[in-house]
Amino acid sequence: QEQARGSQVLVLGLDGAGKTSLLQCFVTGTAETEVSPTKGFNAVSINREELRIDFLEIGGEEKLREFWPKYMEKARLLVFVLDAADCTRFPLAKTSLHQLLASDPCLPLVLLANKQ
Repeated sequence: QEQARGSQVLVLGLDGAGKTSLLQCFVTGTAETEVSPTKGFNAVSINREELRIDFLEIGGEEKLREFWPKYMEKARLLVFVLDAADCTRFPLAKTSLHQLLASDPCLPLVLLANKQ
């Protein structure tokens, strides 16, 4: 029996962008309205037939952002979640994303505008 192909998807974004809610929606198919901020990291997997996707979310608060690049080398895809309703944080999100891309410019990127 063949093993499922695995892929790690790294989910990053500033605090409050909705990363945890998004992951819960992927896994359960329902949107939660009350979600606690991630303190550290959150790992979830989706298994479908011969495909397994492992999502690793690292919290977005300032003290955790310095650790983001350490997780990029194992990732096959970066999903950067942006709170589209909070334009005051766009410059900070842009700077954070550019720093990540500089550390691994070849990693595929999905920029997800949340809370529209």
